[in-house]
Amino acid sequence: MEFERARSNEQKELRLKQIKDATMHLYNTVVYQDISMASIAKELDFTRGNLYKYYATKEEILLDVLSDRINLWHHNLDAEMTNIPINDTKQFCEIWANVTNDSKDFLKLFSILFSIIERNVSVEKLTEFKKEILASNMEAANLIKEKFPDLSDEHIINFLSLQISTIVGLYPLSNPSKLQQKAIKNSGYPYTPPCFLTTFTEFLETLLNSYR
Repeated sequence: MEFERARSNEQKELRLKQIKDATMHLYNTVVYQDISMASIAKELDFTRGNLYKYYATKEEILLDVLSDRINLWHHNLDAEMTNIPINDTKQFCEIWANVTNDSKDFLKLFSILFSIIERNVSVEKLTEFKKEILASNMEAANLIKEKFPDLSDEHIINFLSLQISTIVGLYPLSNPSKLQQKAIKNSGYPYTPPCFLTTFTEFLETLLNSYR
């Protein structure tokens, strides 16, 4: 696309969306190490100089993408939880796990958030993101409290924290790369990747039942 500098908020939002879409296209088609600001600019037919007017690193772009995906995840979660009964642990956990499992970009990015993305952005950008995460957690906490009125605030906070920790560890284990799959096969190592949806659902149910 031919680059034209954005001159209005609408044009800027469109430009940011184009950058995020191009970056995620690369993220889903090439290995992470091969993604650079230069390759993103090439994907967009921008110069690197033009791209740097919007973002300083590829991780800053991915942080914005993850922020968008978290908001979408919350929206979908709220919509799916509307009609479930109070204190229905099984249905609640199944919906939570299914909505999460359907959010593939959310899962992929969260699995590298703490180890890669957050380590390669400015403190200002990361602070802004952390504030958004705090607001999102409050929304999720309110949803949990609505469905489980007797659950303590401490248990709700623990539930949110532990489900994220589980995603970060479980998703990569459930989705080994082609290189990892080949190495497992060649080594004769008796490893079968767990099913993310099944394992995550079982974890959520066990955790929530332990609090109740």
